[in-house]
Amino acid sequence: MLISKGAVPHGMLFIGINGIGKRTTALALAKALNCTHSRNEEPGPEVYHTAIPCGICKQCKKIESGVHPDIYFLEPQGQFIKVDRIRDLIANLAMKPFEAEVRVVVISDAMAMNVQAQNALLKVLEEPPPRTIIILTATNTTDLLPTISSRCQQIQFAPLSKNFIEKKLCNDYGIDAKAAIIIAEIAEGSLDKAVLMAKKGWINFRDLVISGLEDAQEGSSGIRMSLALKLSAKRDTAVNALDVTASWLRDLMVIKYDPERITNKDWMERLERLSEKAEEKTILNGLEAVYETRKRIEGNANTRLAMEVFILKLFGQGWIK
Repeated sequence: MLISKGAVPHGMLFIGINGIGKRTTALALAKALNCTHSRNEEPGPEVYHTAIPCGICKQCKKIESGVHPDIYFLEPQGQFIKVDRIRDLIANLAMKPFEAEVRVVVISDAMAMNVQAQNALLKVLEEPPPRTIIILTATNTTDLLPTISSRCQQIQFAPLSKNFIEKKLCNDYGIDAKAAIIIAEIAEGSLDKAVLMAKKGWINFRDLVISGLEDAQEGSSGIRMSLALKLSAKRDTAVNALDVTASWLRDLMVIKYDPERITNKDWMERLERLSEKAEEKTILNGLEAVYETRKRIEGNANTRLAMEVFILKLFGQGWIK
């Protein structure tokens, strides 16, 4: 509707978790604003656009392939988007668009801009160049300056439905239907996360982690430390193992009250048996240990040491009694 009315804001902020289509939407918007087949110049002198680009005209193809000279995509290099990159962008925007009717700038993960970069961008948002639209994407606005957020029209993106993710995994990525259902439950509405889980064999990894935890519950301290060593082989392995543990512990709690809302539905019977022996306080203590450990690892703590402390806490207070 905004496109057809010619009322697209000069600054927009797409907010939502990763993997739900923020960048894809920005790309589609850039196409729609420049598609030569979707233009309607009748009646009168004004040019109107439909919201659906053709995808086959010269402008659409250039934007899709990432070679259009007037469509800019900025992403973090490392952890940050530094001020020099924003200054280079501003210098480019000072010139007229080469061929686009509407120039589009997409800054992904805008919260990665440091304060200097955000202040530099603020000047452009306050006085946008003609025929230019700036789109920021972010998971939240916490790390964005209020002056940045206030000068953009904020659009909230909801997580994708489980049914949508299941179908995409099966139809576009050839994932087995049973595996797709399980992954869609755990992906928290993010297609990117779901695809990554499928490609990395997440279900097998989950099963190995949970089996290891159950063995460690009944095993010796040596077995527990061996598990900690295995799970801390890589930083990503440790973080993923913590996510699996959190999911499993939450299910042990949830199944007591609302079994249909558990995540690991393929292990329903096993969870029901274990939940009868798991005390609520113990489960909550376990979840707290998960979150504390993840925070330490993300803060660059020694991964092996962090996982060893985690395993000791998890079983020292009795994960399942």
